[in-house]
Amino acid sequence: MEYLFGRNYFTGLPVYLDTFDKSLTNPHIVILGITGAGKSVTMDTLASRSLVTKNTQSAILDIEGEYKKRTESLGGRVISIKQGVDAGINIFDIDIEQEENGIEKINILNKVAEIRAILSGIMKNYMDRPLNAKELVDIEESVIETYKEKGITTFKESIYEKEGGKIGNKLTLGKIKKKMPTLSDFQRILSNKKNSRELAEILSGFLSGKSLGMFDCQSNININDVCIDFDLSNITDEVTKFYSSLVITTWITEKYMKRSNIYEEKSIYIDEAWTMLKYEETANFIEQLARRARKRGVRLVLASQMAEEFTASAQGRATLNSCGTAIIMKQSPASVDKIIEFFKLSNGTRDFLLQAKKGEALLYMEGKVSAIAIEILDKEKEMLKV
Repeated sequence: MEYLFGRNYFTGLPVYLDTFDKSLTNPHIVILGITGAGKSVTMDTLASRSLVTKNTQSAILDIEGEYKKRTESLGGRVISIKQGVDAGINIFDIDIEQEENGIEKINILNKVAEIRAILSGIMKNYMDRPLNAKELVDIEESVIETYKEKGITTFKESIYEKEGGKIGNKLTLGKIKKKMPTLSDFQRILSNKKNSRELAEILSGFLSGKSLGMFDCQSNININDVCIDFDLSNITDEVTKFYSSLVITTWITEKYMKRSNIYEEKSIYIDEAWTMLKYEETANFIEQLARRARKRGVRLVLASQMAEEFTASAQGRATLNSCGTAIIMKQSPASVDKIIEFFKLSNGTRDFLLQAKKGEALLYMEGKVSAIAIEILDKEKEMLKV
């Protein structure tokens, strides 16, 4: 179902948008524009209208805390990521997965790869070195042992308690998921591996009670919330922001995209995506997320004021190529020519992109380009306070 997105800049005729349309190769959107061009309001508009018209669930990585008001207005949940405070995401939480042959199992080796990627990013950005071969072996053994300690194997029933019990204050005879192992359990087991003591020592700073212990806890996020906003605005240092972004994008990939099924469609929003392209690990996650989301019918919406960060890296260019739709707002003189070259725009678009007012943009949909003015409804203005 299409929804009104704006007006044609020249004719004033209504412009409708539905990037989930089957005629498009993929539903992804990238929004590019300098500060003040209207990127945040555009993302808000996409999210609110998608929810109203198509029952679309959304999750957002909110770098600057700009989407909290919209999330609350839509009845969603804001998760404020703060140093030393449990975030409700346990990186060792695991669920049953269905393989291509239809068999359901606990895929512990997938979790090994996930933990390895997170620890690789930590070592590279803390110790300026990659994980060595012996550490890689120890990580795999320690992940398997961490789950084994809780009686969790590849057998799907192993994540449940044997008998019913309490969920909150209610008794149930149904299946109750076991209390999951945590990073503390893994770090304790890893510390006994002689080849990984340095890694284990570094991880001690990521345990509950420490400044980086936000994800050493049990999961408590409702995967089916209509809108989930991960607010990172309280994180000021680059190291913590990097770690938080890495864990949250992993959660979005492994939990949100796989487990929530009550909505017709799902969208993932990443604000100021250029900050994630600065690091190889998070840049790789963004590129992989774009590919995985497409396969699962999930829309990825990226917004960035630093267009050159996309065009300058292989992962950034690959991510841009994964977006069937681009909303190109006002550009700086330093970035406009790179944007024109990448999207193969006509030279006549240069003046438009340099002089565009807030909310004015070029709508690029798989090679077709039109100039638009994004229209904000009165109810949306009230909700967004714009």
